[in-house]
Amino acid sequence: MFVCPKCGLPLNNFERIFKCPNGHCYDISSQGYVNLLLGNKKNAVHGDNKLMVSARRRFLSLGNYAVIIQKLFYIIESFGLNKNLILIDAGCGEGYYTNALTAMLDAAGYNISAYGLDVSKEAVALASKTYKNISFVVGSVNALPFSDNSADILLSVFAPISEKEFFRILKGEGILITVSPSPRHLYGLKEMVYDKVYENPPPKFASPLFNKVEEESVLSDMTLSSPEQVNDLFTMTPYFYKTGAKEQKKLQSISSLTTEIGFVFCVYKKQPYVG
Repeated sequence: MFVCPKCGLPLNNFERIFKCPNGHCYDISSQGYVNLLLGNKKNAVHGDNKLMVSARRRFLSLGNYAVIIQKLFYIIESFGLNKNLILIDAGCGEGYYTNALTAMLDAAGYNISAYGLDVSKEAVALASKTYKNISFVVGSVNALPFSDNSADILLSVFAPISEKEFFRILKGEGILITVSPSPRHLYGLKEMVYDKVYENPPPKFASPLFNKVEEESVLSDMTLSSPEQVNDLFTMTPYFYKTGAKEQKKLQSISSLTTEIGFVFCVYKKQPYVG
């Protein structure tokens, strides 16, 4: 399933290492994941840091975004896929969505082999430590270390997209599901923090390699009842790192929050006859 990021040949598991026929070796960490990110310098930080990852784990564990899992499950069910599935979550973060969806599909009688990839070593380490039934890997969506035509289901939840790599690893009858924020997702939070508030842009992904076969938005409201929950929500988003001292001070004064949340689900299939 995994391929060598240096030469593209299959990787085989030899106890505590992955090794390709050309002799390239990759250690399996004590948490159980493998780092296949090329150009990964020691102590370099890629993707979400530990603060962001920990905040996301606490926030998602409360079920605040459980509607995403439910909708992903219904989408997969509606396509009548084979019960033996390979699922790859490209941009899996700390593994919440990967694990929850895998558990729901397993309970429905699917035989799932699940893989999660993220560029953040902190996120993958926490995911691998917690969810032992899923194979996690540190890697980039721009150089996915998976074999060609390997995924029945390819997920991209609030994550970057690489159209050529997604096309390469998705099976001909497989589906790509993307999840993006709706225009007014977290609008109430932004109103309390920023002087000028803008709606989120619509999903931009369009490619001659894929057909969009479905698009649907799921809208709701969410209430957070403590300053800790509000802070975790803000910390796990990109807003936190783009916010100045004035806005940070406003955030610290928020003890509870009710805001709109919304998610845009798009489903794509590979275009036939594309080389």
